[in-house]
Amino acid sequence: YDSTDLILFDGDSTRFGFNFFAQNRSISTNRLFFRPTDGVRHIRVTGDDASLRLRLEADAGVYMDYVYTMRKDDYMLDFRVEMVNMNRLIGMNQSTVDFEWLMFVPRQEKGADNENNYTTIYYKYLNDEDVENFTPTKASQQEKVATKLSWIAFKQQFFTSVLIAEDHFVNAEMTAEKLTDVTRYLKQYQAVIGVPYDGKSAEYSIPMRLYFGPIHYQTLRSYHEDLEKLVPLGGTLVSWINKYVIIPIFNWLSSFISNYGIIILIMTILIKMVLLPLTYKTYMSTAKTKVLKPFIEEINRK
Repeated sequence: YDSTDLILFDGDSTRFGFNFFAQNRSISTNRLFFRPTDGVRHIRVTGDDASLRLRLEADAGVYMDYVYTMRKDDYMLDFRVEMVNMNRLIGMNQSTVDFEWLMFVPRQEKGADNENNYTTIYYKYLNDEDVENFTPTKASQQEKVATKLSWIAFKQQFFTSVLIAEDHFVNAEMTAEKLTDVTRYLKQYQAVIGVPYDGKSAEYSIPMRLYFGPIHYQTLRSYHEDLEKLVPLGGTLVSWINKYVIIPIFNWLSSFISNYGIIILIMTILIKMVLLPLTYKTYMSTAKTKVLKPFIEEINRK
């Protein structure tokens, strides 16, 4: 709203990394230094996919890579974690490792209170069409999920950040805290996520994806991950009307009208015209009741 850059995820205000025990020590990769393997610090995607590989070296021949792959004109990027000989440090009997994602949610809109009412955590169970979400109006909320998950979303009013498992997450413990000072940030989100790990393999890869972008129904639906359910469409009947009537008309109008205020005005007029027969019947029924009222009162008096 103030014409500054839109920031969804700021590395200086987050934690994003693995927590595990190695050689009787608690390790948090977020506190350690990853370095670009080829010296490239910035990439720009102009045509083909472009990747950035960041490496955390623990010892000679023992390292962990974060590989980010971006595509042109796409809000989704691939995020793959490659572990090489990390089983020398992490216990071989471990079947999961914890991945922690903590974020201070940046304020984007002028009306912070209203924006807070739409800012919350969403998550989706594996092989389940429905999604769950925290209550955005609560000051503090915590949820432990012991079953497999497909993705976890740190949702704002018009934008969202989503971490998606290529296969599944084993479990998760999520918390949301509303902040008192909303000058820069609205809430603090934290998710400690169990990801599958094979301690017996010298080389192990954990494929994930990250979505940073708008909560736009068609865009989210194009990824076939049920991300479009981040858009609240109401109950069953209202949801069907929104999906198959309101959204298509809105998109059609926005293809040649750039002003959303005018689009909403046109849609309001169209809806009024469609509902006119029902409105007319209701009006006539009310008018007839008014005409009959004096006669009914006279009958009641007698």
